[in-house]
Amino acid sequence: MSKPPLKWSITVLVMLLTATTIILYLIKSPSPEDQLGLARQHITTALKTNSGLYAQSSLDEATRLYDSAMTLWQRENERIFLFRNYDLTRTYAERAALLAITSVKEIHETQAKLKSEVSLQISQIQDHLTSFQVLYPHIPLKAQQVSDLALGKILFDQAKSAFQKENYPESKRKLDSAGLLIYTVTTYAEQTMENYMKAFPEWNHWVNTTIEESRKQKKTCLIVDKYARTCQVYKNGRLHKTYTSELSSNWIGDKHHQGDKSTPEGIYRVVKKKAGTDTRYYKALLLDYPNEADKIRFAQNKKNGVLQPSAAIGGLIEVHGHGGKGTDWTDGCIALQNDDMDVVFDQCPVGTSIVIVGSLVPFQTLISSK
Repeated sequence: MSKPPLKWSITVLVMLLTATTIILYLIKSPSPEDQLGLARQHITTALKTNSGLYAQSSLDEATRLYDSAMTLWQRENERIFLFRNYDLTRTYAERAALLAITSVKEIHETQAKLKSEVSLQISQIQDHLTSFQVLYPHIPLKAQQVSDLALGKILFDQAKSAFQKENYPESKRKLDSAGLLIYTVTTYAEQTMENYMKAFPEWNHWVNTTIEESRKQKKTCLIVDKYARTCQVYKNGRLHKTYTSELSSNWIGDKHHQGDKSTPEGIYRVVKKKAGTDTRYYKALLLDYPNEADKIRFAQNKKNGVLQPSAAIGGLIEVHGHGGKGTDWTDGCIALQNDDMDVVFDQCPVGTSIVIVGSLVPFQTLISSK
């Protein structure tokens, strides 16, 4: 048997060496396509889960690593295959995939935590709004406060809408803005009312004194509660009837001067009964405002510079009809519905005591009862 030519043997040897080299190369540095595909899959899942709302820095880093892996892969593919090395490409791709997986977990945890926080914040703001509407429905507000409260309510509604759509970061942003506006106004209302109610002991004394006078003298008296918007009729010291009343727009506090749109506080008496052409308001009970206490306080305020020298004390404070408008609209008077005014007018002769106070209950009792 003859031996194969040397040239053929060399060719076979070269082919074997080449095949061995390729196999060893493939074993040493296999293609990173699997790692790249896995990284791409996990990043896509994370992006869909996140929608740009949570764990953005982690996702940005995962995307950067993936882009770097792709750049390295393309660069290595341009080299002669024997000199290609995909180790760093695989490392970047694996790190990108791991970071994307971790991001998904972080997204779910952050989302759940934020959902809980936002839900609590919504409840707290709603409680403040409800308390404000229940406790301070008639409190006088400045124009800017009215505007701020309205804007706060709009933002609050938008926040609740975002929450329903599971956009918790947007809901949180809206709530922070809404809360700042709403809390500022509600805090003002609470502090204003609390300061106003410090006069309760004096009011309570006026009421008790007048009711006791009604009991002893077998007379009728009226008790006007400005906060509750009520006008109570007492007969012989006992509560007979309670009517709804309307006041002036600037009802908190005592009346200081003419034109301040405030309803005075104190013990007054009916000095004249008006009906027909004597009044524009159906029927009216004219009070003796300003009484002596009012005149003394007015003079002192002028002397102390609280009032302008040109200020007038005002007058013509009445309990009259044409009420039932559902808002505070008088210039300082107490308005009743005409049917109620008929009854009160008939039961209150000239000389009837009428006590006007801020509230019949103290502040703490008022807020705890509601």
